[in-house]
Amino acid sequence: MQTYDEMVDTELAYLGKIPRSWQLTPASMLFTENKQNNQSLISQIPLQFKMGDIIRKKVDIDDKLLEEIRRYTVVEKGDIMMNGLNLNYDFATQRVALVGEGGCITPAYISLRTRENYSPKYATYLLKALDGQKVLNGWGTGIRLTLNYTEFKKYRLPKPDIKIQQQIADFLDQETAKIDNLIAKQERLLELLEEKRRATITHAVTRGLNPSVELKETNIPWLGKVPEHWKVVRISRIFAENKDSNNDLGSLEPMKYKFGTIVPKNVKITEETQDELRRYNLIQPDDIMINGLNLNYDFVTQRVAVVEHYGCMTPAYISIRKRNSDVITGYYTYLLKALDSQKVLNGWGTGIRLTLNYSELKKKEVLYPPIAEQSSIVELLDSYIKKTSILESKIQTQIKLLKERRTSLISHAVTGKVRI
Repeated sequence: MQTYDEMVDTELAYLGKIPRSWQLTPASMLFTENKQNNQSLISQIPLQFKMGDIIRKKVDIDDKLLEEIRRYTVVEKGDIMMNGLNLNYDFATQRVALVGEGGCITPAYISLRTRENYSPKYATYLLKALDGQKVLNGWGTGIRLTLNYTEFKKYRLPKPDIKIQQQIADFLDQETAKIDNLIAKQERLLELLEEKRRATITHAVTRGLNPSVELKETNIPWLGKVPEHWKVVRISRIFAENKDSNNDLGSLEPMKYKFGTIVPKNVKITEETQDELRRYNLIQPDDIMINGLNLNYDFVTQRVAVVEHYGCMTPAYISIRKRNSDVITGYYTYLLKALDSQKVLNGWGTGIRLTLNYSELKKKEVLYPPIAEQSSIVELLDSYIKKTSILESKIQTQIKLLKERRTSLISHAVTGKVRI
């Protein structure tokens, strides 16, 4: 790409050098703050932020909602919204959005309207670039790092000729669309990989590895047909509930759930935390943890995890430990994760909040294959997961590189580091 012949240093860390022909202008000269209220219900189309876009809220319009949106700000197509709340939290490149249709939105956000000769699309790309570099975070004030228009308007921003602004916006529309398309394809690959992984695990743990094995009907919805020689037993037959108390502080290693795994909590051990840990249960390698809380919420395949290290954990979760030597925990971890991914655990929950406890869990029937087959299934699935995880990591790296390329392209274009 070409570059501009003459660049000047703005002496602003968030901009660096810009073309000499570009102006450097206070935001107050480029934007007005839109504070048009919706008291008279000028608009009955409530909008919201979603992943860096402004979309319609999927809500039914009733009297209660109408009363709420009277307090909203009326916005027009071409307005720019900035979420300046809680800048100490990280929503990189998600805090700026261009309004695509008229409507109304909470006044908690900054609503900007560009002045004459300042392109809304160019300005949106510029502000998204600054957001992606965490510049907006540095502009926030107060304990919660909040940015309002009074602060924002003080900062200086580049203003190329309007024709150049439009050229940059058109170029970025075209190029980012190409990159977004590539990202979407990679993300679809991840989805297909996950679907294949779930199907492979489910088939292995419920049908075994012999494709010609005789099957029998279990008449159990979550099992269906299974190998004829496999037993079907209640969970209580092969697993006992672990309620080993940590009252005497046998462990000072508190653990927690993280994406379907059990990992250490990063907490400082004090007298206060020790009191809390006394109420925990001891856990050990090969225990299986099940999060049976709030099953009406969707944490697919994240509710079941096997313990790999000694520690302690809140008794709010179910902890089960195998009763027999002919039980391989790895097989039952895969089986329970498969049932979780099919929302079977949701159907086992009781009460308003759909909670599953051991008293209910122990009644449920699961498969009990011969130990040799359990072992073969675990060996195959461990190898399969390892291979697919490597592929998944490569795809995620590719997505990350594409996103970095997109961010860099926008940043260089809107600040004149490249000539469009």
